[in-house]
Amino acid sequence: MFKIYRAIMGSKYFIAVNVIIPILMIIIGLINDVHYNDMISIWCFCAACLIEIASEYFGLGPIYRKRSFGMNYLKTAYGGMDFFRKAIIIDSILRAVRCLVYIILPAMIVVEPSDYKRAITAGLILSWVSVWSVNLTRYISIFSFMFISNIPFMVPAGTMYAVARMIPGTANVICFISIILLITGFVFSNWLIRKKINDSYKDI
Repeated sequence: MFKIYRAIMGSKYFIAVNVIIPILMIIIGLINDVHYNDMISIWCFCAACLIEIASEYFGLGPIYRKRSFGMNYLKTAYGGMDFFRKAIIIDSILRAVRCLVYIILPAMIVVEPSDYKRAITAGLILSWVSVWSVNLTRYISIFSFMFISNIPFMVPAGTMYAVARMIPGTANVICFISIILLITGFVFSNWLIRKKINDSYKDI
């Protein structure tokens, strides 16, 4: 499934999103103020959400259009749509993994062990936001509109992270909610791609 994902996404996109962006985010995460200054931390978290949302359009986004060349090619290829479904599943999993890695890894280096919970909370929130937002907006053709339509995801994500940072004792609850949202996001991603694939054959 991983090889299928790389083949459909293309090497340039795969390297940019799963290697270059995480490395840059890790470097930013090694700056002390990112973790210990509440305002800087929240702004960086929101920027990470925007990067996750924006990068999607240049990967799987164009293929999702029902009458695009990419979709027609996949629909006529042997097993093409099944390959595409598997790529979507891998994409959702990789989103969660890389969000957890480039949020938590630098924190483990920079912050004290007593502050690890804040980094874990941020990583879990970013993971579910990334999975849910792109799965609900992949079908929007206009990039700017897609970007704006994801703003509602930014509001609860930023609020949850701010609450976890600033109100003692809330991190555990927010972590639990984030895990539930992430798991349901994986399930929803698989259900939605199956539905869209089936619907796409109705008016070929």
